[in-house]
Amino acid sequence: MKIKVRLFLDFKEIIGKKELEIEIKREVTIQELIELLEKSYPEIKKVTKYPENYSILLNSAYSKLTADLKDNDMIDLFSVIDGG
Repeated sequence: MKIKVRLFLDFKEIIGKKELEIEIKREVTIQELIELLEKSYPEIKKVTKYPENYSILLNSAYSKLTADLKDNDMIDLFSVIDGG
């Protein structure tokens, strides 16, 4: 199955790309996809270490880490912006 991952803010800066296409041979949750990304790009653990530090959209809707992914799903990863 193919999953498209669009990267924003810290994710884009750390990985150096604005988009990834990942091919996975089994069904996974968003959490498992994040863990696969952490293996390939260990620096993103600075952001993913605390789930409140980032937001996830699955096919343009906010989603939980436990959501199951399907072929051709699109994930958007955003780090949270603080400020006042």
